[in-house]
Amino acid sequence: MYIAHTYEKALSFCTEGSWKNRDGLRISYKVISEETVLGNEKGEAEATVFSYSYIRTDIEKRESRPVIFLFNGGPGSSSMWLHLGMAAPLRIRLDWEVNPSPVPPYGLEENADSLLDVCDLVMLDPVDTGYARLLNLEAAPCYFGAVQDAQAMAMVIRDWLIRYNRYDSPKYLLSESYGTIRSALLLREFSGGHTTNGADLAAISLNGVIMLGSALLYEGYGDPVPVWPEILKMPAWAATNRYHHPQGKPELKQFVNEAWAFAGGEYLKALFAGENLEEEAKKRVARKLEYFTGIPESRFLAQGLRLDDEGFARNVLRKEGLDVGIYDSRYTVPHMPFLKAYDTVADDPAMGQYIYPFVGTMEGDMKRALGIKTQRPYLGINFRAGERWGLEGMPDPIQCVVAALRRHRKLHLFFVSGLYDLCTHPGYVRYLVSHYGLPSSQMTVKEYPSGHMPYLGADGRGCLMRDIREFISQTL
Repeated sequence: MYIAHTYEKALSFCTEGSWKNRDGLRISYKVISEETVLGNEKGEAEATVFSYSYIRTDIEKRESRPVIFLFNGGPGSSSMWLHLGMAAPLRIRLDWEVNPSPVPPYGLEENADSLLDVCDLVMLDPVDTGYARLLNLEAAPCYFGAVQDAQAMAMVIRDWLIRYNRYDSPKYLLSESYGTIRSALLLREFSGGHTTNGADLAAISLNGVIMLGSALLYEGYGDPVPVWPEILKMPAWAATNRYHHPQGKPELKQFVNEAWAFAGGEYLKALFAGENLEEEAKKRVARKLEYFTGIPESRFLAQGLRLDDEGFARNVLRKEGLDVGIYDSRYTVPHMPFLKAYDTVADDPAMGQYIYPFVGTMEGDMKRALGIKTQRPYLGINFRAGERWGLEGMPDPIQCVVAALRRHRKLHLFFVSGLYDLCTHPGYVRYLVSHYGLPSSQMTVKEYPSGHMPYLGADGRGCLMRDIREFISQTL
């Protein structure tokens, strides 16, 4: 895999703008929207990665200016979620923070929370997402895989640093969902060493990695977690129940922590006991499960005190006739018991609603704002890429993180979780940071009253962006 600089059909656009931050400071910037072309050793173009570089233009000493590389997950997702929802100077305008209208008109508004005043931003759309493309179908196995994707993204980031003379700038990764797996593998690629899959020693030093909705313990990506999943899912289940049924419950943090203590204590012991658990003890645990989750104790008793996310999402608001979202359990849609053709994205109460304004805004107002002129459709999520994704040869992402923290004592990680996220549960992060020997001096862990995308909602986004700013200032 190589950078194919001679490819003449690569897209490239540039526009300028200005933006006002929360302090009222008007800041000028330029945006370079462009393809980086990847090819084989013969120089034949095979695929492209698309980037949006937001660069502040009133900075004299560019070399000391931090830069953040941002990408989402999937695999097969573009960066539109972070681009429109969180980081750019312009942000998607939603008519409601929860359950927004899926029909036009959509729009943009100034994002006072953008990080552009403290660092330059580079949004990355991996191969065959966004405006990036796979140019040679036969080369798909070279790009649609965990290791291959990490190699491609490492090569693109390195090329960007060289091309814009930013190799010695403070550098950060900000990723979400499967993107946190990519971040872990990039730590390995950047470190070099003869055991990595990189062709040479890139030696790209990072100040920090910000992981939103960590998938590092996600099933299938690393060693299995030696504990029942219900234990780790309890914080999000409890938070969801309290959001929709707040009566008689303490404040959110206290309620979630009480549920976590119950999960790791009495509930864990009950699951371990299994059929040996006395009937009265089983009923007592089931009653507490109903209190914390909102699911009737009868359902827990009928299922051996077990439950999965789908069962929770379709039953926590059964009396109200509603299902809650897996990606954000604040979102709801009517429960339809005879619906059989259920699509995990299109029919999810959260994802199925906000995907329309995000894609519509990216294809409309944001495309015009960035001066992008192309007839290519914007691939918000490329499901075909995800379906073909290979995990062969992928190292354990957690081991990549542990090794990187050992090699670089000034590298810091920031784990961000949404308490209403039933996809990448905050409980998995709680378990991760307490069971894998990660040095606490290099760790920041935060939870927010939000879902899989913790920047949706003014309250959660404001707190999150302040915390990221503080993280950057402390790690420079």
